[in-house]
Amino acid sequence: MIKQLQRRFIKIAMLSFCIVVFLIVGLTNLLNYLRVRQEIEENLSVVLENLDVIQQTEKNWKWSYGRKDTEDSYIYAEDTDTKEDIDAILSGVRFFTVTLDADGKVIKTNTRNTNTVDARRASEIALDLYRRGKKDGYGKYSRYKAISSGDDLIYVFVNCKRKMRECNNILKVSLISAVIELIAVFFPVYFFSRAVVRPVQESVDKQKAFITNAGHEIKTPLTIIDANTDVIELTSGETEWTKSIRNQIRRLTKLTEELVGLAKLQEIEELPEQQKIDLSALLLEACEQFETVAKTHRKKLDWDLQENLVVFGDEAMLERVLSILLDNAVKYADDGTKISAVLKKNGKYVVLEVRNYAACMKKGKHMDLFERFYRADSSHNSTTGGHGIGLSNAQAIVELHKGKITAYSPADGQICFQIRL
Repeated sequence: MIKQLQRRFIKIAMLSFCIVVFLIVGLTNLLNYLRVRQEIEENLSVVLENLDVIQQTEKNWKWSYGRKDTEDSYIYAEDTDTKEDIDAILSGVRFFTVTLDADGKVIKTNTRNTNTVDARRASEIALDLYRRGKKDGYGKYSRYKAISSGDDLIYVFVNCKRKMRECNNILKVSLISAVIELIAVFFPVYFFSRAVVRPVQESVDKQKAFITNAGHEIKTPLTIIDANTDVIELTSGETEWTKSIRNQIRRLTKLTEELVGLAKLQEIEELPEQQKIDLSALLLEACEQFETVAKTHRKKLDWDLQENLVVFGDEAMLERVLSILLDNAVKYADDGTKISAVLKKNGKYVVLEVRNYAACMKKGKHMDLFERFYRADSSHNSTTGGHGIGLSNAQAIVELHKGKITAYSPADGQICFQIRL
């Protein structure tokens, strides 16, 4: 149990840290992505707003951008102030344009302000978008938008490859950092988890020791009381008082044995040996034994078992679980009702279900039935002979076999115990 608690603590701690880290990474990258998108949109807006100026001045000057077409970077026929305006427009922005006529034919391309595509490739991209009816959106590495200019259609492409690459690099670095942080945090969490569960372990150990010692201590006075009862019956004969004493001795002895047995089960971390068990045959034998008991209680026990279902574990322990569930159903089922036991294969699991009718049960889950000394009947009367320990034992055994046991009511007045192994 302590190891399970430690593993659960580690899982919860790491899951919490993982959620926080990836929320931060996600939020950071989302904000960065939105910033990059905004910058791209601003660059596109700058080009679109000044597209008329760029096209007009294209007749009066020509770009060289590192090419030695002219002696100077720009040659202006007139209006020298245009140089400063265009420099401001083109600062840090890489774009190209393709102009189509009314028939969808390329009549002009401008790729002087980009080195990623040539005129032919730019025409192919624009024509492909035109045929597909795309006028606004994102390409692989560009943001494009088509605007009308008279009868012509001008596609403007703003290169965003560098910005998107930076965005992707930030995402990759942040994810790698997050994974490294998770690995780095795991080791101190694992180390300190032992210190966290140590007080619980000490408390559980003390509880187990108390139950074991109390069990042995109780056996001695019970033996003496039983012996004294024998003497009384030899001298005065059996009376209703001596019968009551013997009944209470048997109840207290059984309760003590169940408590000690549960304490011993919880001390076992893993089954020492596992053997191949025909659960179908084991359940069939248990059902046949309890069929007569059910009849004496005016109840009917039916079973539907899939043959040759095999599990690995401890046969005596699993037999104990079957006895607990069937005994519980026989004791607490309403008079005159039917009890059913179903064993089937469900995927990779072997599933056992024991169902019975009980008027006090309400629809929903009832995992509280596995708590020690819990009774669904709040009166806690002892007429059924139970102590509220059996189901706790069954749960401990099933968990020891790496299985799961649940209790639920599919409808009011019904209860179903399900085991998955």
